[in-house]
Amino acid sequence: MRGPRGHSPIKAQESSPAQSNDAVAAQVLRALRGNAAAEEWIAHRAYAAGLRLATFSLDDANLAQDVGQEVAIRVLRGLPKLRDADRFDAWTYRICAAEIKRAAKKRQRHDWRPFSEGAEVSVEATFTQSLGDRDWLVQALGRLSERQRLVLGLHFVFGLDDREIAAAIRARRGTVRSLLSRALARLRELAELESEMSLDREGAVANQNKEAVR
Repeated sequence: MRGPRGHSPIKAQESSPAQSNDAVAAQVLRALRGNAAAEEWIAHRAYAAGLRLATFSLDDANLAQDVGQEVAIRVLRGLPKLRDADRFDAWTYRICAAEIKRAAKKRQRHDWRPFSEGAEVSVEATFTQSLGDRDWLVQALGRLSERQRLVLGLHFVFGLDDREIAAAIRARRGTVRSLLSRALARLRELAELESEMSLDREGAVANQNKEAVR
């Protein structure tokens, strides 16, 4: 999928390789044995996951921080009930999705406006694009439903496949594929529209310059 100026509007995060499941599971087991450093590591990982996904899905810095904190709290409280340490991240994503859904409902009750004009959203940690393309992406994401943004976030921010996303949001894989397909189709449509408008603007400027020369 190509965005304005020929760039792809969505790219996978470029960062250091994620820790292996074995490394994460080892920290979980240490935390279960009461290791304070491991508990802090678990809390930080859970908070970071909630914060990143909520920032992408909700476009509200304060609300995203609240989600991150709630995710960390729920993870630490529920850790003794986790049956499989290797499933820690998948379990955390499920909690993230639930907390984001709760936060979205809270925002609706208070009539908050996501993705408002001029809103500042920190997506540079997730996407590697020029400032102009990032601004366009923020506006385009605002045209999607919160559920579509949540699915896109789980896919592009955390690299989950449709089966893993389905488990996180407690939906069928077919529903996840449909949400992803419709969201990406909408972004492609908006990207094409932006490209056409950009060409029209460039043409108008060129005509003005010609008239000025005459």
